This record gives sequence, structure tokens and C-alpha cells, in this order.
Amino acid sequence: MDERIRNVVDVAFLPGFNTPTIAVLFQPQQTWSGRLKECKDNTSLFLISLDLVAKSYQVITEIENLPYDPLYLIPCSSNIGGVMILTTNAILHVDQASKITSLATNGWARRVTDTLIISEEPPSDVHLEGSRAAFLSDNDLLVVLVNGIVMHVHLDHEGRLVRKLTVEQQMGRCSPPSVLLVQNSVVFVGSLISRSVLLHSQTSEPDRNASLSADGYDNEIDIAWNSTKTRLTISPCDAIEDPGAFIKATFCLRPHGETSLVATSGLDTLGGFSIFNRRIPTRIKKKMPAIAGRRGIWSMRLDQDARSGHRSTASGLSSSHDDNILFSTDMNPAPGASRIASKSQARLDVNITNRLPMLTVAIAPFFSQSHLLQVTTNSLRLLTPDGLEKQAIKDTDGNTPRAKIRSASILDPYILILREDDTLGLFIGEPSRGKVRRKDMSALGDKKTRYLAASFYDDRLGCLKLDEGDARTSMSSPAPSPSHWLVLCRTTGIIEVAFAYT
Repeated sequence: MDERIRNVVDVAFLPGFNTPTIAVLFQPQQTWSGRLKECKDNTSLFLISLDLVAKSYQVITEIENLPYDPLYLIPCSSNIGGVMILTTNAILHVDQASKITSLATNGWARRVTDTLIISEEPPSDVHLEGSRAAFLSDNDLLVVLVNGIVMHVHLDHEGRLVRKLTVEQQMGRCSPPSVLLVQNSVVFVGSLISRSVLLHSQTSEPDRNASLSADGYDNEIDIAWNSTKTRLTISPCDAIEDPGAFIKATFCLRPHGETSLVATSGLDTLGGFSIFNRRIPTRIKKKMPAIAGRRGIWSMRLDQDARSGHRSTASGLSSSHDDNILFSTDMNPAPGASRIASKSQARLDVNITNRLPMLTVAIAPFFSQSHLLQVTTNSLRLLTPDGLEKQAIKDTDGNTPRAKIRSASILDPYILILREDDTLGLFIGEPSRGKVRRKDMSALGDKKTRYLAASFYDDRLGCLKLDEGDARTSMSSPAPSPSHWLVLCRTTGIIEVAFAYT
């Protein structure tokens, strides 16, 4: 677009223009704090108008000699115009006429630049690295620092002319931000290391007898403006515990009128979108006490052709060849009860097709969705889709019963069980014989090894690769699909990842 544009710091679209217009913040020549005597004020800002029909562009504004340490820019509303630029030591407003209005946040601001005239010494030492900022209104900017301190920046303007920037640091705190999102009066602060909070802001007449909040974000954060004689109150209304890493986020309106939070997280093949809802919208609500399921309930899709003894050769899944099975289990009546139910064709209801007098630990489709594999507290059972037993394997050591099965992980054709004495058991299915057999686990360690947790991982994206020097690669038995892995956690805290061998 322009050979002078290099080392881009940030890019943003500007509102209020007839054609798409972007602001590009960049540094034609880079520098650092040790070279400020030779090179400072090396940042430039271009406002570029894009003509999508003619596929051309025009630089409508060029601002040079900005501070060397910009962090990001935020476009202002069309009522004011221009952009806000946050640097390490100052906050700037730059309009289309190249007028710069600045505010120092610490004493280093006047030492690292020659172009800005900052008339008064800042009242506090605030550094903006790691901060996030967003507009609450046309002239109110909310800044959350890396330590969670909330700042409010007010733009004193007359029309589109910004005369002064004022800031008042708050005593209240919220989570260290990774994402700051504002929509209407709702403020969302996403955090990598703490809970992400949802705040509500409102303006009101000040109460002269009230004082500012001085502790955590569970209290209200009050901001008094002498110029407008109003108060901005920010109060918490919701929180998400340990949501993971946010990169970007936005609010979206769902078809039923509910607002959801859409966030991006992860990198490369592990990246994706996460949607957060305050509650899961209910389409149909119906009480079905007959199936119960206080100790567990599973919904599975099975092949209906397996009921008649033949399999469909059609490729892909089709609703005409698949059936949803509902499996539930309870402790009472002793020694437990499990039920297999299917949907009713006549009305919105379920039909219980079979009852099993046992407690189920885990169950999943098996042998390409033609069977069910049920794990109880002391056995493994291969069932037909109707719940009839086809094979049963007691979990014993010879004739000696083992400890009860605490949990299980099923990944066709593998079954991994974890007992109450922290030992493991591995089983594998043989589709050609239609049977399940026990698998020797000596390759994973001796019988004295104890585990806290164990599970299968289906690596469909190919993120994990087997080490060529692994001793298991020399085994004579061929390895299965490399997407099947075992993830084990020992009682000592050691995590093991191994491929599911045959």
C-alpha cells in the first residue's frame, strides 16, 4: 500500500466516513530506550481511505513524530473523530487535522519525546503496559491496568475539538485484563490468571456524603467528575471462573434475544471459538421421572440396522439409519439400576426398552456404533442395542476379585478402567470376532504403579507425534491409528502420554 508503512503496531477501522477508512500506526524505523539520543519519536499514523470499487487508496492524513513506545490505538466515535493512542507513559488523542492532545501518566513522558507538550506533572506513576481500554461513551474512556486498577479518562471537548484529557485513578480493582469489551452499559473484563468479570456501569448525580470504594472489585467503583457534576458507578453483576485464555472477544445477540459472549482462544491447530451463555436456552421441557439418572445419564447414537442383523453400506450418518439411545443409572434400588430408553414415535416421550439391575460406571457405543460397551463396578459387558448381554468379562485377578472400578474411558475399540486402589486395566475389542479381551499393560510399567486419573485422547488434528526413539516402536505388533493416545496421571504428579498400542 505504501513503502513507508512497516513495523505495524496496530490497525483499526474508523467510524463516520462515507468510504472504509483505516488508521495505521507504524514505525518506519525502530528504536529502543538505549538509542533515544539518536532516534526518538519514530512512530507515524496514517489515515487511509479505501475505494473498494476502483481498488485504490488515498492517504488523507499523515501524522509523524509520535512517541517511540505506542501500545495500541482505539478509534473515537464519529461525534468526536480521531483516535486514542496509548503509549507506555502517556495517552494521546490525534484528530484528522493532526492536532495532538496528550496526557502523561508518569514522569517519563516528557523525557522520551520532544513533540508533546505536557504542561503539568502527572499526579501518580502509572505505566500502561499490559493495559486494556475501551470507550464507555463518546467522551469516557475506561482503562484497566495490568494490576487490575481501573482508570477513567474523560475527553473535555467542544464539538469535534478535544481540549483536554483528564484522568482519575480508582481505588477499586478487578481482574488483570487480557480482554476489555464494552457494549452499551455492560463492561466485560476477561482475564488469563483470574476470574473474568462482567460489570455494569451507570451515571447518576453524586452523593457528597459517599466515599470512594477502597477494596476489591466486589464493591462498587465510583468516579466523580467535577466538570459534569455526575458520577459513574461500576458494579459487578456476574463472573466466569477459570474460563481459559482469551485473545479477543465480542458480544453477539442470539435469535431468541439473549446475549452471548464469543471469544477466541488458543493458537494454530489448537485455536478456536468459545461461546459463553449465562444459561443454556431450553427448547422443550418435560419431566420424565421414569428414567431418573441421578448417578449418570448418557445419550448415544446407534445403528438401527444392527437390530435386524445387517449393517448399512451407505456412507455417512443418516437419520434413517441412526437412533438416539438414552441410558441412565441410579444407586437405588440396591445394588443399582440402569435403564435403556428410546424416543417414542407417537408423542414427545421415551420408551424404556430394558432394565438392568446394576450400577453403570460408563457406557459408550462400540464396534462402529453397532453395540454398547457397559462398564460396571466389577465387570465389562458387551450389549446389543436392545440391552441384551452378548459378552461379560469379570474384572478379577484369577479367581480373586479386584477393587471396584471407579471410572472408565472408552474409545472404540479400547476400554481403560481405573480402580479404587489406583490401578489400571486395559481391554481391547476385536471387531472380526465380535469379542472383547484383556490387554497386557506391562509396556506401561509394573503392577506397583498407581494412577490418580486416566483417559483416552482422540487426536484428530494430529497434534501429538510419537518419538522415533521410543522403545515401543520396536514392538512386533503394528501400531493402530496415531490419533489414539493414553493420558495418565500418576499419584506422584507425573503426567504420561502414550500411544494406544494393540
